Amino acid sequence: MLALKDDIRTTTILKGIAILGVIFLHTLSSVHNLYATIYTGNFWLVVADQAARFCVPLFIALSGYALMSKYADKLTLSSFFWRRVMRLLPLYILWTVVLSVAIGHTLHFDLLNKLLLGYGDYQLYFVPMIIQLYLLFPILRFGMLKNKNLFLICLLIVQLVTLFLYSPFMAGAGGWIAALRNNYQYLFSFSWIFYFGLGMRLSLEKGMPKFHIGFFGLKTLVGLTLCVISGFVLVGRGYDTINALRFTRFPIVLYASGFIGVSIAVRAQLLKIQSTVRHVLEFLGEQSYLIYLCHTLLLRIIFSATYRDTSLPNIAFQSLLFVVGLIASFFVQKI
Repeated sequence: MLALKDDIRTTTILKGIAILGVIFLHTLSSVHNLYATIYTGNFWLVVADQAARFCVPLFIALSGYALMSKYADKLTLSSFFWRRVMRLLPLYILWTVVLSVAIGHTLHFDLLNKLLLGYGDYQLYFVPMIIQLYLLFPILRFGMLKNKNLFLICLLIVQLVTLFLYSPFMAGAGGWIAALRNNYQYLFSFSWIFYFGLGMRLSLEKGMPKFHIGFFGLKTLVGLTLCVISGFVLVGRGYDTINALRFTRFPIVLYASGFIGVSIAVRAQLLKIQSTVRHVLEFLGEQSYLIYLCHTLLLRIIFSATYRDTSLPNIAFQSLLFVVGLIASFFVQKI
């Protein structure tokens, strides 16, 4: 069992790895017409895309892991909600404003709507979603401490049922199911709740038998294989590549949960990697929240300049906003 200091360091390194996965996925999606090559059989693009899909589930699992490690013995609701939720909001509000202005050049009247639903940019769903899980944490903690294995199975069922509502099987459904499928797949916390619970469950382990590590490793390999195959099958049936490769699919649950289990089980080995690489990953992990919020604007600037698909004044304006946002973030983090 790792000492507390080393446990924090290893989970920070894992956050660094997760944020690299997020940036990798969003970089791929920024390359013009790249995903159109899937239709001509770009096998390795699908493999790379699906292999990186551990990133958001790992972030969520690490959040559950950290909360359960800290609050398993004692939980004071008022201080918990204040410390956890309020730590997220200032930077989130700042970058929602920055991104809204940078992308649309105006805030309009829907800033509150953007904040509540994470519509400031395509990655911002994560913040209202993780806040939902934070709000649910006292209930999840109670269930986990009562019967950790049975409760984790219940969370898995909840997530799988939710993903079923998003699946092609429900493509013809109308009403609230249609709204759920089209608008709230990533925003709705039940889409991710098993990963959060898995992180909580693994934090209660004093050690993981080699059999369990092998089990998680097998899940990872089988899950990734199924992710790639199912992605090609859905694309071949005419599904949009975003829907064919998205996070909210059954094979992703198998792959991501396996990856989470292996990562947490062997995290002590991360302290043995080359020091420069380790320090870089720790830095990325420490700054992962800020990087997550702001990196899409930087990618827009880079690819707009590369493809010259927007005016130079607009690129300069977005670049100025990015720098101003980073400077303001420095002061916000000091509050």
